Amino acid sequence: MSTAIQGMQHGNRLLFVPVSGPRGMGEYARCLVVATAMARRRADLVIHFALSRAAPQAATAPFPATLLPASPTFHTREVCALIGDFRPDVVVF
Repeated sequence: MSTAIQGMQHGNRLLFVPVSGPRGMGEYARCLVVATAMARRRADLVIHFALSRAAPQAATAPFPATLLPASPTFHTREVCALIGDFRPDVVVF
């Protein structure tokens, strides 16, 4: 489990799980726009991303992220574990 997740209290939690990898960033970019807009409107939101470690944007993601060896679509078990640990109110795929 990511250290960013440990110790968080449950509340208004959003988990974004965009397709991500070494090329392209369309889904990530759209999720980032939504996450940023929501964070501006609701300061109490806890936002987390699941991203490929190989995605260039993973290193500079402005929200906490769980990094996976490849796109989250290829790591169902890890994504399910993240959902269980983080316990989001909303998951955006």
